[in-house]
Amino acid sequence: MRISLNFRIFSALLTCLSIGVVHFIVGCAPAGPVVAHLSGVVTLDKAPVATGTIIFVPADGIGPAGGGPIKDGKYSAEVQPGPKTVQIRSPKKVGEKKAYANDPNSPVLEITEESIPAKYNAKSELKYTVEAKSDDADFALESK
Repeated sequence: MRISLNFRIFSALLTCLSIGVVHFIVGCAPAGPVVAHLSGVVTLDKAPVATGTIIFVPADGIGPAGGGPIKDGKYSAEVQPGPKTVQIRSPKKVGEKKAYANDPNSPVLEITEESIPAKYNAKSELKYTVEAKSDDADFALESK
Protein backbone atom coordinates (compact mmCIF):
# COMPACT_ATOMS: atom_id res chain seq x y z
CA MET A 1 0.00 0.00 0.00
CA ARG A 2 2.84 2.38 0.85
CA ILE A 3 4.56 1.73 -2.48
CA SER A 4 1.34 2.30 -4.41
CA LEU A 5 0.74 5.67 -2.65
CA ASN A 6 4.34 6.82 -3.28
CA PHE A 7 4.06 5.80 -6.92
CA ARG A 8 0.82 7.81 -7.32
CA ILE A 9 2.40 10.88 -5.73
CA PHE A 10 5.51 10.51 -7.88
CA SER A 11 3.38 10.03 -11.02
CA ALA A 12 1.27 13.13 -10.21
CA LEU A 13 4.39 15.23 -9.56
CA LEU A 14 5.98 14.04 -12.80
CA THR A 15 2.82 14.89 -14.76
CA CYS A 16 2.64 18.39 -13.21
CA LEU A 17 6.32 18.96 -13.93
CA SER A 18 5.89 17.83 -17.54
CA ILE A 19 2.93 20.16 -18.07
CA GLY A 20 4.89 23.02 -16.50
CA VAL A 21 7.88 22.43 -18.77
CA VAL A 22 5.66 22.32 -21.87
CA HIS A 23 3.93 25.59 -20.87
CA PHE A 24 7.32 27.21 -20.25
CA ILE A 25 8.70 26.14 -23.64
CA VAL A 26 5.57 27.16 -25.56
CA GLY A 27 5.31 30.42 -23.63
CA CYS A 28 8.92 31.32 -24.43
CA ALA A 29 8.75 30.46 -28.13
CA PRO A 30 9.36 33.34 -30.50
CA ALA A 31 6.19 35.10 -31.65
CA GLY A 32 7.16 34.90 -35.33
CA PRO A 33 8.71 37.40 -37.69
CA VAL A 34 8.30 41.11 -37.00
CA VAL A 35 6.02 42.80 -39.51
CA ALA A 36 5.25 46.45 -40.07
CA HIS A 37 1.91 47.75 -41.23
CA LEU A 38 2.32 50.08 -44.19
CA SER A 39 -0.39 52.16 -45.80
CA GLY A 40 -0.42 55.05 -48.19
CA VAL A 41 -1.46 56.55 -51.48
CA VAL A 42 -0.24 55.66 -54.97
CA THR A 43 -0.65 58.21 -57.76
CA LEU A 44 0.34 58.25 -61.42
CA ASP A 45 0.75 61.75 -62.87
CA LYS A 46 -0.96 63.15 -59.74
CA ALA A 47 -4.10 61.01 -60.23
CA PRO A 48 -4.88 58.11 -57.83
CA VAL A 49 -4.17 54.67 -59.30
CA ALA A 50 -7.68 53.18 -59.54
CA THR A 51 -6.78 49.51 -59.03
CA GLY A 52 -3.61 47.48 -58.90
CA THR A 53 -1.09 45.89 -56.59
CA ILE A 54 1.94 47.03 -54.62
CA ILE A 55 4.68 44.57 -53.67
CA PHE A 56 7.66 45.15 -51.37
CA VAL A 57 10.47 42.77 -52.42
CA PRO A 58 13.56 42.37 -50.19
CA ALA A 59 16.37 44.36 -51.85
CA ASP A 60 18.84 41.53 -51.18
CA GLY A 61 16.43 38.91 -52.55
CA ILE A 62 16.36 37.06 -49.21
CA GLY A 63 13.08 36.66 -47.35
CA PRO A 64 9.41 36.98 -48.22
CA ALA A 65 7.86 39.79 -50.20
CA GLY A 66 4.82 41.56 -48.82
CA GLY A 67 2.18 43.70 -50.39
CA GLY A 68 -1.46 44.26 -51.07
CA PRO A 69 -4.11 45.61 -53.40
CA ILE A 70 -4.44 49.23 -54.47
CA LYS A 71 -7.98 50.58 -54.64
CA ASP A 72 -8.85 54.20 -55.40
CA GLY A 73 -5.18 55.07 -54.90
CA LYS A 74 -4.95 53.62 -51.38
CA TYR A 75 -3.14 50.52 -50.19
CA SER A 76 -2.42 48.66 -46.98
CA ALA A 77 0.23 45.95 -46.54
CA GLU A 78 2.01 43.84 -43.91
CA VAL A 79 5.75 43.79 -44.64
CA GLN A 80 8.86 42.56 -42.83
CA PRO A 81 11.31 45.37 -41.98
CA GLY A 82 14.34 46.12 -44.13
CA PRO A 83 15.34 47.66 -47.46
CA LYS A 84 12.85 46.89 -50.24
CA THR A 85 12.43 47.29 -53.95
CA VAL A 86 8.85 48.43 -54.59
CA GLN A 87 6.87 47.08 -57.54
CA ILE A 88 3.58 48.72 -58.51
CA ARG A 89 1.27 47.26 -61.15
CA SER A 90 -2.05 48.39 -62.58
CA PRO A 91 -3.17 46.45 -65.65
CA LYS A 92 -5.82 48.09 -67.85
CA LYS A 93 -8.21 46.39 -70.26
CA VAL A 94 -7.35 47.09 -73.90
CA GLY A 95 -9.54 44.49 -75.60
CA GLU A 96 -11.11 41.05 -75.57
CA LYS A 97 -10.62 37.76 -77.39
CA LYS A 98 -12.21 34.35 -77.41
CA ALA A 99 -10.28 31.68 -75.54
CA TYR A 100 -11.02 29.22 -78.40
CA ALA A 101 -11.27 31.01 -81.76
CA ASN A 102 -13.35 28.33 -83.53
CA ASP A 103 -15.81 27.71 -80.69
CA PRO A 104 -18.94 29.93 -80.68
CA ASN A 105 -19.46 29.10 -76.97
CA SER A 106 -15.90 30.01 -76.05
CA PRO A 107 -15.42 32.19 -72.97
CA VAL A 108 -14.17 35.69 -73.67
CA LEU A 109 -10.84 36.71 -72.14
CA GLU A 110 -9.72 40.24 -71.36
CA ILE A 111 -6.58 41.52 -73.04
CA THR A 112 -4.68 43.73 -70.59
CA GLU A 113 -1.70 46.02 -70.78
CA GLU A 114 0.35 47.45 -67.92
CA SER A 115 -0.53 51.11 -67.34
CA ILE A 116 2.38 51.78 -64.96
CA PRO A 117 5.84 52.28 -66.55
CA ALA A 118 8.28 49.36 -66.16
CA LYS A 119 10.62 51.50 -64.02
CA TYR A 120 8.02 51.04 -61.24
CA ASN A 121 7.41 47.28 -61.63
CA ALA A 122 9.33 44.80 -63.85
CA LYS A 123 12.45 47.04 -63.83
CA SER A 124 11.63 48.89 -60.63
CA GLU A 125 13.84 51.74 -59.51
CA LEU A 126 11.66 52.43 -56.45
CA LYS A 127 13.37 51.80 -53.11
CA TYR A 128 11.91 52.02 -49.62
CA THR A 129 13.26 51.00 -46.22
CA VAL A 130 10.55 49.49 -44.01
CA GLU A 131 10.98 50.28 -40.32
CA ALA A 132 9.82 47.86 -37.58
CA LYS A 133 6.68 49.91 -36.91
CA SER A 134 3.55 51.09 -38.67
CA ASP A 135 4.25 53.72 -41.28
CA ASP A 136 2.72 55.74 -44.10
CA ALA A 137 4.48 55.49 -47.44
CA ASP A 138 3.10 57.38 -50.43
CA PHE A 139 4.33 56.82 -53.98
CA ALA A 140 3.93 59.60 -56.59
CA LEU A 141 4.69 58.00 -59.97
CA GLU A 142 5.21 59.81 -63.27
CA SER A 143 4.56 58.27 -66.68
CA LYS A 144 7.24 60.39 -68.39
